[in-house]
Amino acid sequence: RKVTPKTPAPAKAADASAPAANAQTCVNGTFRNRFQSAEGGNWEAKANRDEPVSNANVTLWGKPTAGGATRKLATGMTGNGNGKFNLCYTPTTSTTSVAWVEFRTQAGRMWSVVDYNGNQYATSSYALNNISGTANLGNVYANEGQSRAWHALDTLNKLWWNRGSTTNCWASSEQDGRCTPITVQWYPGSTDGTYWTTNEDKIHLADNDPDSEHTTVHEAGHALMGKLYRGWWPQVSNCSPHYVNRASSASCGWTEGFADAVSFHTFNDTTYYWGNGASMNLANDRSTSGIDQGDACEARVATALVDLWSQVDGGWLKSNAMMARNPQSSFREYFVTDRPAYGLDTGSKARGILWKHTIWY
Repeated sequence: RKVTPKTPAPAKAADASAPAANAQTCVNGTFRNRFQSAEGGNWEAKANRDEPVSNANVTLWGKPTAGGATRKLATGMTGNGNGKFNLCYTPTTSTTSVAWVEFRTQAGRMWSVVDYNGNQYATSSYALNNISGTANLGNVYANEGQSRAWHALDTLNKLWWNRGSTTNCWASSEQDGRCTPITVQWYPGSTDGTYWTTNEDKIHLADNDPDSEHTTVHEAGHALMGKLYRGWWPQVSNCSPHYVNRASSASCGWTEGFADAVSFHTFNDTTYYWGNGASMNLANDRSTSGIDQGDACEARVATALVDLWSQVDGGWLKSNAMMARNPQSSFREYFVTDRPAYGLDTGSKARGILWKHTIWY
């Protein structure tokens, strides 16, 4: 269900002290970010990227008169896919003394990136002086030291537009108006990562983690499962440490495999990337060596899931709706018990997918 994240409430209009015929004053431009991409480079050699930031909250601040107080003049969001913004307000004077635009690492109220202290990052444009009519800022770039925070924010936007929910929230388990956000905590030099916690419902990314969009979405996949399960979480064993291509336990294979599948579904691939630029192609069948067999291996579960979603279910919407109704502790429970109970296919084609990925029930 494609719904733009809810935009912040507009600034309250100023008391009218000028004729109503005053024309609007608008400030527009494009918000962009320069960052390093693990997905775009070769082995441990990341690519430099220069891309727009989508759906970031943006505020127009200004002083209508010289020496006056700073006021919030307008609010909005950057454009999805292009980072464009156009903030307009009706001035009370013929010209506005000074105005500037501020961007924050929050998308509506649906997701955000915060620093060590829990505060959002902010980037401001240069100030415009004595403006009227329309002023164009051109390209405004995120502060260099914040580039990974903005990259993480923009990465979550890619998951949002294909999140598999029947509501305007992240998950079908949540109703419109009662959505819970996804929050990422990241700061330069952080060693606090890489994980999501059930008790605080927060993703912790280490220093270079945001360079890998797969890592950001993998952790968001855990947050998504937590929302689908309404805060409940399976008892998971033998999962620290865990490795994408090695067997751990059925519970670890399920929770980590689902998170891997979320990233593969989002980016339409089967290669996992890490923040240091390393990667591993996890495409597999029964002849694949180097990837352990069975449902205790997250790579096998992940690829089986994405194949079920794409080849049997026509997407992951129905599967997510089922998970919102009945939480699972293992891939076996997901396939053997809950899929048939919900009306999702477990016939020969579905079982053939599992068999291909060395899983058989």
